[in-house]
Parts: sequence; structure tokens; C-alpha cells
Amino acid sequence: MVFYLNKINEACKDNEKERDFLLLGLIDSAMRSSYIVKDGAIIKIVKRGTPSLKKFFKYKIRKMYKDLKRLNLKPIETRVEYGDARNLEPFLDAESVDSVITSPPYLNKIEYTNIYRVEESILGLPLTGLRSFIGTRVEDIDVSDLGLDQNLPPVAKAYFKDMYSSLKEMHRVCKDNTKLAIIIGGGCFPDRVVESDIITAEIAEKIGFNVKNILVTRHSWCTRARTIKIGKIRESIILLEK
Repeated sequence: MVFYLNKINEACKDNEKERDFLLLGLIDSAMRSSYIVKDGAIIKIVKRGTPSLKKFFKYKIRKMYKDLKRLNLKPIETRVEYGDARNLEPFLDAESVDSVITSPPYLNKIEYTNIYRVEESILGLPLTGLRSFIGTRVEDIDVSDLGLDQNLPPVAKAYFKDMYSSLKEMHRVCKDNTKLAIIIGGGCFPDRVVESDIITAEIAEKIGFNVKNILVTRHSWCTRARTIKIGKIRESIILLEK
């Protein structure tokens, strides 16, 4: 892998787009040619038959190139901003957004960045660990104004307080009739399952959104000590409309 990485950097030192194209193929090829399997937020090692990196990388780049030639891509303006979803004023004006697709951090998710260690090593980028919720304080948070149970775990109260702020900002920046899709996962705690999709949908309704549907995409077990089943948690897509 290091051999190909050095070759790509040397050959494409004056062409960033070509370099990124080849690196994308190398990242996928490195994963397919290893024993690494991504499972949620965890990397597992599974002994299995794998193709050689050389052969798969060659196959992958050819396939990517053919796909690129088939596509009729048109230039489009894109913009990437780094900021806080709870305060979009520096980036977006009121009623300026036509549609929203977003996936907030899942409630009490352990760590998002662990599964990208291979990508990190290839690209040479230090990955900053992400918090399992957006806020910075988890104690003494009052959620009674949201109509939520004060007996929720502190992390959950912080999470939904921040979800309220984020949804309120989405409502501000969206035009009338804007459609939104929010991908969200349930919370798994030692004593309970927290239905994040239902609670988030209720918060959205309080803000002024119309909840059109909640599509459940996956179920999994919430367990304690890996053997004791607490209950089932869902991954869902909440469909909203302003």
C-alpha cells in the first residue's frame, strides 16, 4: 500500500484531482484486500479470502474510470462549511434552503472515527474524536420545556436539547414546503432503550415541522455485558416538511 501511495503522490504532485481520484480507489482497494471488516463503529478482523492489492487496485481504477466516462457530469457550485448546526446564521440566511438530508450523531454512539483508521493512515490525516452528542455539558439539563421526561439519562437530555436547537435552525433556514430527511439511531443504555426517532419527531412537531413519516431501516439489539438483552433499537429516517 505504501508503494502505491508514494507512486500516486509522486505522479500527481501537480494535479490534485487526479491524485484524489487515485487515492479514493486505493482506499477502497486496501479495505477489500485486507481482513478488516467495518461493523457499525467497530473494526473487526475476519480471516477470509482476499484479492491481491495489486490486482484489485487495477480493477478498481479501471471501473471508476469507465463509470466516470459514462456519466454526463455538469459543473455545479458546491460549498463546504465548518460550523455548528445549532447556529447556522454565519452560513445560511432565513428561508434560503430547498431541501435537507442530514444524519446527526447517534445517541450515545461510542466513536465515529475508529472505523476510518485505514483511511487515516493512507491520507495521513489526524482524525479528531467526535463526542457521542453535540453538547458539552450533560449534567443539570432541564428538558421539561421540550415536554421530555426529566428521568432520561443525562447524555440523552443533552442530546435532545441540542437536537431541538439544530431543528430550530433548520426550520429558520428552510423555505416553505421544504422537505427534510433526518437519519437517526436509537439510544442504548444499561437500563433502557431510548427511541430517538419518536422523540426527535415530537420535537420537530413542536418547532413547526409536519412529520410525514418515520421509515425504520434497521433493527438491532441493545445489550449489556454483551449477553443481556435490554431491548431493540432502531435506525430510522424521519421525513419532515416545513
